[in-house]
Amino acid sequence: MPRETFTEFHRIEEILKKNFICTLALEDETAPYLFAMNYGYRERAFYFHASPRGKKATLFRKNKRAGFWVADSVELFGDKKDPCSMTMHYESVTGKAEVMEVTEVSEKNDALNLITAQAGGISGVDYSPESLDGVLILRAVIIEASGKRSFR
Repeated sequence: MPRETFTEFHRIEEILKKNFICTLALEDETAPYLFAMNYGYRERAFYFHASPRGKKATLFRKNKRAGFWVADSVELFGDKKDPCSMTMHYESVTGKAEVMEVTEVSEKNDALNLITAQAGGISGVDYSPESLDGVLILRAVIIEASGKRSFR
């Protein structure tokens, strides 16, 4: 089964633009803390939203770097009667990003619209100042990324 690794950014961006769930890893005291978040992607940066309180917010504010993974087109193939013959076909992107909090009101509004557009096709909303105050918006600029593809 052919496999390939790629670093051409146009191929990486194809995967990032057509998906909306990203698994992130942040450093915690005893082990990496992994979780999935929906995102919006534009110009080599992810945008995420979270509660301004809680474990994720604390870790994001403490750690300025995150690992990420986005998977696409995941399928299991093979003979189910012979599990050793089975394999996964997929495309994915793995990398590292520098994370910063977005505080400017218009950028927070734009980021929320980007996230909702990518996840559900909803955009053009003017969020109230109270809504924007109640959400943590993060921009994660890609430092390095590579893609992987496994196919028939």
